[in-house]
Amino acid sequence: MFEYTFTNVIEVLTPFEVDFDQVKTEVTQTNDYTRNLFKYPNGLILDTYQYRDKVVIKSNRKLEEKDGAVSVVL
Repeated sequence: MFEYTFTNVIEVLTPFEVDFDQVKTEVTQTNDYTRNLFKYPNGLILDTYQYRDKVVIKSNRKLEEKDGAVSVVL
């Protein structure tokens, strides 16, 4: 798994068409963070942890940051 930490607002871009009805999503909320686990039909996994001061993204694919957005590298 690749792990990335961001302290600014980011947008996650997927370079492929996504039918969000087919994306499996699990949300867990604690006092410290909100976790969103996204499992895409093509095998991509994005596991995000949103803290008060940062966002941690774990992914089974490499991500590339550019201009405030993060793209999945195919």
